[in-house]
Amino acid sequence: PVVTRGSDGETKLYSNYAHDGVITIAELKRDKGGRIEHRILVESARSARFEWIPASRSKLEARSDTLMFVAKRHERDAIYLMDTRRAKELEYYTFPELSIISSPTLSPRGDRIVFSAIDSNGRTDLFVCTRATGELVRLTDDPYGEQDPDFHPTENRVLFSSDKCESRDRQHQGIYELAIDSGVVTTLTCGTYSDGHPDWAPDGKSFIFSSDRDGKFNIYSYNYDAQLITRQTNVLGGVTTPVYLPDQSGFISSGYYRGEFQIFEFPIKNEMTESNTMLAQTNTTSFGWTTREPGSLNYTEQDYRTKLGIDFAGAGIAIDPDFGSVGNGAQLVLSDLLGNVQYSFLFGSSSNVDADFFKRLNVGVTYTNIGARMNYSLSVFHLISTVGNFNTIVTQERRYGVATGLSYPFSKFSRVDFSLVGRFVERLRSFRSPMFEGGSVVIEDTPQSFIGSSFVTYVRDNTLWTIGGPLKGRRWYLTLGHTYDFRDRGFDNSTVQFDLRKYVKLSRRIVLAERFVTRHSWGGDFQIYYLGGPWDFRGYEVREFEGRSTYLLNSEIRFPLIDRFALGLPIGNIEFPMFRGSLFFDVARVNRYIFDSDYVGSFGGGVELNLGYAPVFRVNFTRATDFDTISSKFRYELFIGYNY
Repeated sequence: PVVTRGSDGETKLYSNYAHDGVITIAELKRDKGGRIEHRILVESARSARFEWIPASRSKLEARSDTLMFVAKRHERDAIYLMDTRRAKELEYYTFPELSIISSPTLSPRGDRIVFSAIDSNGRTDLFVCTRATGELVRLTDDPYGEQDPDFHPTENRVLFSSDKCESRDRQHQGIYELAIDSGVVTTLTCGTYSDGHPDWAPDGKSFIFSSDRDGKFNIYSYNYDAQLITRQTNVLGGVTTPVYLPDQSGFISSGYYRGEFQIFEFPIKNEMTESNTMLAQTNTTSFGWTTREPGSLNYTEQDYRTKLGIDFAGAGIAIDPDFGSVGNGAQLVLSDLLGNVQYSFLFGSSSNVDADFFKRLNVGVTYTNIGARMNYSLSVFHLISTVGNFNTIVTQERRYGVATGLSYPFSKFSRVDFSLVGRFVERLRSFRSPMFEGGSVVIEDTPQSFIGSSFVTYVRDNTLWTIGGPLKGRRWYLTLGHTYDFRDRGFDNSTVQFDLRKYVKLSRRIVLAERFVTRHSWGGDFQIYYLGGPWDFRGYEVREFEGRSTYLLNSEIRFPLIDRFALGLPIGNIEFPMFRGSLFFDVARVNRYIFDSDYVGSFGGGVELNLGYAPVFRVNFTRATDFDTISSKFRYELFIGYNY
């Protein structure tokens, strides 16, 4: 937390704040009823500008209406300055040669920023940046770690903590002072304890800090002129990161209490009258580090080698009630220790007799490498599948070939994917219709060809998730694809797919979820898309609608029903996961095939058994409508999977 006096003369309190499962920075104040209100200034995990806020390692700094903090911007840390009145970013600073920036502090004139950071050699030192030019100067350069800098209110000197006091049996920290202009470092506290988080008093005559001198962290003050240390708190659970109030009458500090981190306010004790005042030991010897040459450390070097281990292995069997086929398969995934290299193996068969076992074999091997920013994959495969509708065209397709994919992330929230597939294709087409006695089958030709496909996809996703599913944010992707038939046998086609999902938080636990999906295909290949069933267009049969162009709009309000449900039995209690409910409305249309549909819809509600991040078990109660009439009866659907 940090406290300052705003331009309106009021005391302002800013703090890191856990909200909707992510770390934010908020202004905290009490309303007329004494309850704490918060105004969110910065929300992380929603954009690459504020991808992440390091709540536990970096303090905040405030000066009037300006707030300074550290957040991850794209791939590295950045120092931000923000106007708190308008919650608007003023400026930011990034340094390619530095990483893990912490605790920036502003000079008295506001022209320079001192902060702690790790350099390319892994050393933690202090640096100063001139705001006007962006010039970066190193202030310390040693094997010790310098942290928690704090500028004097009126002079060019900085307090900081460091492990220069490391003893021979354990690590300790002390408080030091650095004169910016001369570079002289003065030891203020150093001993067999850990002192940290110093904060200058507004008058610059003393500072407060946290210390574990009695075995747990409490707050102490240091009178600079008298060199006296006074214990300010005696809290059993410990408190840290103290900050003076603007009028110097007290300070605030954070501590862990009743299962959560809280902010406490304490009055300042007068060091001249309190019995728990001691003389500062400024002449304590610092043991320091012993520098040794790498060759004298007696360790061996060994290059990293990829050694694979099993991540996942599974097998299953499935029956397709529509086509009467039986399938089985197994999957194995291997990866190395770092997770940079992955091998995936797929094996299965949809054969009913031994004679065509190898012809109906499904097998694939994929190598994936994510060791660099550009991820890539290579695959070989032999696959066979049956697609279509029982009443129309059924296609059995056998394909074997190779594929490669590239994925490049612009940030945590967006990426672009490319894929190329070259394959031989063999299709057996048949026509089924209830007009034929017994649903007889008319066999058509068996076309074969060699085709190549290319796809490009742009993905953007900044949704926030909770146990009940997406809470707020937006996610969408756009895919463009083209298939070229090298033998000109009618397998060429082009496709466009667009999927947009938006989540609006109506209250703490009620969410409006919306989805719009449209898919289109052109060309000689018969690429058909389907709608219908509990996974997309509720209230209708699975794949009831088909076309070369489809449009689907889902809108749903999700809300809690029962958080905890338990049955008491003689053998013990049986507890069920949470139950959630929903009200929904769907609209869809298909065209450019045998039958074009007008806009049709459905509406209803659902009850789901929520298993956290696992799939949900859900029952829908729906009625269909063509926007002239409404079906007279409810349709009941069972859904097992993930909500959109």
